[in-house]
Amino acid sequence: MLDDWLEKTRPTLPPSLTLEVYDQSWQLLNDRISLLVNNGLGGLVLVVCLLYLFLPGRVAVWVAIGIPTAFLASMAVLWGIGGSINMISLFALIMALGVIVDDAIVVGEDADAHARMGEESIYASEGAAKRMVWPVLASSLTTVAAFMPLLVVGGVIGNILGDIPTVMICVLVASLLECFIVLPAHLRHAFVPRGRSGGEKQPSSVSRNPVARLRSGFETKFDQFREGRFRRFSLLSLKHRGVTLASAVALALLTVGLLAGGRLGFNFFPTPEPSIFYANASFVAGTDERTVDRFLEDMRRSLNDTEEALGGDLILHAITREGATLGSGGRSRTGEELGAMFIELAPSDRRLVRNPEFINEWRSRLALPAGLENLSISERQAGPPGRDVNVRLTGDDAESLKAAAEALSQALSTLPGVLDVEDDMPWGREQLIYQVSAYGEALGLTTSDLGRQLRAAFDGRIARSIRMDGTKWK
Repeated sequence: MLDDWLEKTRPTLPPSLTLEVYDQSWQLLNDRISLLVNNGLGGLVLVVCLLYLFLPGRVAVWVAIGIPTAFLASMAVLWGIGGSINMISLFALIMALGVIVDDAIVVGEDADAHARMGEESIYASEGAAKRMVWPVLASSLTTVAAFMPLLVVGGVIGNILGDIPTVMICVLVASLLECFIVLPAHLRHAFVPRGRSGGEKQPSSVSRNPVARLRSGFETKFDQFREGRFRRFSLLSLKHRGVTLASAVALALLTVGLLAGGRLGFNFFPTPEPSIFYANASFVAGTDERTVDRFLEDMRRSLNDTEEALGGDLILHAITREGATLGSGGRSRTGEELGAMFIELAPSDRRLVRNPEFINEWRSRLALPAGLENLSISERQAGPPGRDVNVRLTGDDAESLKAAAEALSQALSTLPGVLDVEDDMPWGREQLIYQVSAYGEALGLTTSDLGRQLRAAFDGRIARSIRMDGTKWK
């Protein structure tokens, strides 16, 4: 383990050298697993509490047990087909939390309804599985059909999104098997026929039990609501079918209009707020390393001032790098005129300061020196490759392209909500282009000969060395 290696290695290092671990990717996976477990446990408790109000206690428990059972079965299937536990598959499991319990609730409620009408417990549970198999199967297949198109998406996005439909299909299949094969066997003895629990003593036991009394009162009120207001509303909606249908269509059109008009925001691939920043500084060609080092030191001081101004305890690590740039996906450049900083903030759920606020505050405290060509502060990218907005310019003249890129960068920087604009076309170093003249070609010279002569003169190549021995030359 890494922790064990660090514990053994740190005592052997000299006092002036420290060894720190940063950018630990496993923490992201651990946070996602914790989110899944916490949501699962919280949902399990809520499901048991709510089902207990409408169904018998044993039925509510067996229905709730179907949630972890379906998850374990789906993970077994996922392992069998070569899947893995990653950020995308965990995201799909979190989505499936609200889906897998529906099938068991339908079967359990139908069995409870027939048991209340006097049917034997074994026949009520078996009959519920037979009666509900086609409605539940149709409902599950519609969900599978909704996720199936993601399996045929190609490219990078298809590789990323492929785990979502795979996990969802595994969970739905496991839920179907659980609610139609395992659940009816558990419900065979879960219902107690009315009139078997002590005859006239039952009301006194109910009155002494506050939980049972609360449940009995809830069932009475719920039956009154169902047979009263809800039944009258249903009859009214069936009587005026045209108004009901028109209301549903109007609601659908209103939803589509809000989405198409921009009233409701849409993000195809939302990602959690990252905690990793890259600050890259690029100076004009020919800038010495001392200028870059001074600016990186100023960036570090302004970074500390920003942390103090925003309340402190925000930065976990801040690392500077001279002579290169940093970026996600391995994109980097090298050169004496380049410098970069790697900043790791506390996880987004443990701080109140959001990334745009932090970046804007940091930028406002930076004093840009002369000769700075570009300064970009960007978050680590997640999901599909590419920035939020990509503009590609093409043309034959490099100087015209660079001028257009600078004009576009200045225009984009003035827009609200834009944090940073990055231009990946540097000016480059100054260069001289040479060729042999007609007179040189007449003398038999070539461009390669001229290049070797220039390189020899530039490098200071020695044509011949002579060693002096005493007063004589050799």
